[in-house]
Amino acid sequence: GRMPNALAVTAEMNGKLEGFRPYLPLLHHLCGPGMRAHHWASLSERLGYVVNTGTIFADLLKREILEHDTVVLTVCEDAAKEYEVEQICALMEFEHGEEMTMAFALFQRSYTATITNAEELSTWLEEQTLRLVGVQFLPERARFAQRLEKLADAVDTTILVFDALVRWQRAWAFLQPILSSEDIVQQLPNEVAAFRA
Repeated sequence: GRMPNALAVTAEMNGKLEGFRPYLPLLHHLCGPGMRAHHWASLSERLGYVVNTGTIFADLLKREILEHDTVVLTVCEDAAKEYEVEQICALMEFEHGEEMTMAFALFQRSYTATITNAEELSTWLEEQTLRLVGVQFLPERARFAQRLEKLADAVDTTILVFDALVRWQRAWAFLQPILSSEDIVQQLPNEVAAFRA
């Protein structure tokens, strides 16, 4: 047989690709990572026929899906916004479980451990608080209200504990050299013993 003309084949393929170009944004949105079962159900209800993860795009093309692009885009944009909130929750949960570690070291020549990364932890807690405030007024937060509430409680509790530890550490660091002085040890033996306990 005869080989098809390479230029003709290329032109034909290019024509098909150009014909498909208007569908690319729609396809991109439908394949978004935020699309969940409730989004597919909403889309199906609005379009009047079932659309789900198993739907073949060619079937949507036969149903003139491009004529309903505003409906599709609205649902997909809602899914993308919810996905953003979901990702914030997942990141905060991971960080709170994995990255919230306090580094300790012995204070001078004592046997008392003190927090050595207090500033880093303080910055991290501020970032967590800002993330929570950032999603507080988003309408998409409703679906994640329980997770966000749990995260807010965890951050609040961590802040309380961290602040108490830092206040204790500052007070201890101030008193330690004073109560280690031989003069003070002799004058206030009970207080020094209580401090060292």
